[in-house]
Amino acid sequence: MAVSIFAIVIGMVMCFFGYRFFKIWLAAAGFLLGAYLGHYLGGLIGSGAWPVIGAIVVGILLAIISYLLYKIGAVLIGALLGAMLLLVALNALGIEPFWWAALIGAVAGAIIAGVFLQTFIIIGSSYSGSQLTVVGVYALIANKDFLEMHNQQLLSFPWYILVAILALAVVAIVVQMKYKKSHPKHADK
Repeated sequence: MAVSIFAIVIGMVMCFFGYRFFKIWLAAAGFLLGAYLGHYLGGLIGSGAWPVIGAIVVGILLAIISYLLYKIGAVLIGALLGAMLLLVALNALGIEPFWWAALIGAVAGAIIAGVFLQTFIIIGSSYSGSQLTVVGVYALIANKDFLEMHNQQLLSFPWYILVAILALAVVAIVVQMKYKKSHPKHADK
């Protein structure tokens, strides 16, 4: 129950304030990307503590880079999302993904994130926040474990949950776009 409430609060902040806090959001995403990469690299070095050490060190390094050089951070997150989306699409089509497919998706995602930086941040934070919020509310109402539900495939949820995620994301995108237009000093140069 506490995890669901925490997810709802974090989700709402991401939905409606994601653009304002984008450097922090990117630092957190950079940490996650770095932790995945560091865990993998640490596993190549050896077993035991190496994957954990690698995850912590590379995660912190990419978090700092993402915060200070947020455009690079956004491109890294775009690369991660591009690779993940392409691999999920191939898997859904029954095609065994190849490593170069992830590379193609990563390059495409990085280019899109770099060219449309502000829009990428707004859409990404709105969607991520709406998913956290709606799944958190659904877990509370259904009296289920949020972490178990959050790890489910999104398409396995009832249709009305998917509609609620999309509707909240659209509202959040509109709110954040209005904020961006009314506060041009916060716009990226």
